[in-house]
Amino acid sequence: MARARTKKATASKPRVPPSTRLRAQLRERIQHRIEELAITRASAAESMHLSIAQTSRLCNDHDAFSLDRLVDAAEGIGLTVEMRAVRPYSREESGKLRNRVARNRGT
Repeated sequence: MARARTKKATASKPRVPPSTRLRAQLRERIQHRIEELAITRASAAESMHLSIAQTSRLCNDHDAFSLDRLVDAAEGIGLTVEMRAVRPYSREESGKLRNRVARNRGT
């Protein structure tokens, strides 16, 4: 009698959405800017147009803010937020993608 194969459970990390990573990076940069300026949370809150409680949540790394809100807050304390979209693959992979798209279109 043959033994049935069982799949081993693999411990893979859950995929973190790009927007979550962006928000985390921006929160961290805002936290560092507040430290650089050596201002109180109350002063930072006023500059960022947030309540003191919201500023505390931001400084304690709670993921409670939209990317839009974080951009506005960053600008309030003198940070300029720039964004760029880059392709994370090589030229060879880019050619393969173009070929696959062309085949799917029937050209």
